[in-house]
Formats: sequence, structure tokens, C-alpha cells
Amino acid sequence: MSDGKHKIAVLGGTGDLGWGLALQLAKAGYPVNIGSRKAEKGAAAAAEVLEACRGFRTFRDVEAKVGVLFADNDSVAFEPKAVRKFLEKNDDRGYRTLEMLIGELESFEPWSREAIEGRLSGLCEQHALKLADVAQPLRVAVAGRAVSPAIGTTLVFLGREKTLARIRNCLGRRGAET
Repeated sequence: MSDGKHKIAVLGGTGDLGWGLALQLAKAGYPVNIGSRKAEKGAAAAAEVLEACRGFRTFRDVEAKVGVLFADNDSVAFEPKAVRKFLEKNDDRGYRTLEMLIGELESFEPWSREAIEGRLSGLCEQHALKLADVAQPLRVAVAGRAVSPAIGTTLVFLGREKTLARIRNCLGRRGAET
């Protein structure tokens, strides 16, 4: 506590509200302990965090790759190069992919990494697309850039409502100056 910030324990930290609160407190620089009544849920939450940070070498890497997951929807800045490459290229193919995906994601259950990744793979097969043809436009829509943790992990961290809001925001800026 040398920086003057108290350590905060979030009880019920593996539920949607507790998890969101813990993420916001961590973003604000507070050391956070996440509590859960069920050890397996706590372990699963810890595994998600570790998976999202796999391969990082410095704290700067963490901010570069996952910082956007903690940002407010309105503060997501779109990298022009990523927009051109993954959304606008080939007559807005990425935007058309997002339009197809948003309906799928609105009613998709359960909202878990494994289920999301499985459903995205199924959509790729159904529409004869490569996973990158779906994941990259989705990643740019929710992160504003071509770099984030695995797409399933990214969407789970954001949650359904934040994911959908960011996709709608991205679609709403279609044709904006890049």
C-alpha cells in the first residue's frame, strides 16, 4: 500500500456485477482481490485472466493488449489501418460480417469463451469463411484495433451488452473518415 491505495476485496467477484466492478477498480490502479463462494468459479476467473495475459512480457504489453477491455465504450479509438484492412477492404466485407454477427450474438447462450469460439467456428463453416475473416472484424469493432486477447476471451471480458454496444458503435461509424 505504498502508493496510498487500499487493497479492495470484491465479494461475488465472479458474477457479472462483481467482475465488472473488479475490472474497473483494477483499471483505476487499485489492488483487487476477487472473492467467490465457489472455489471452481474463482479458479475459472483466474484462469481467464491468465489466458488473456498469456505471452505478455511487461506491464506495457498488458495495457497495449487488454487496456481497451477496461475502457468505456465511448473512449474506444479505432486505428485507421485496422479499419481499412479488416472492415472496409473488399467492399466493406468486415462491416457486412459484423451485421451478420450482431444478430447471432444478441441471442447467443451461454456467454462463455468455449461456447463463443465454438459458435464462431460454426458460423465460419456455414458461410465458408476463415476464422480470421470473422474474428478480426469483430476484434476491431470491440477493441478498435487488430490486437486483443483471443476473441472468445475478449468477448467474455466485455460481456454481452458491452460487446453489442461496441459492435453497434462500430457499424454506426461506417464510412467515417479513417
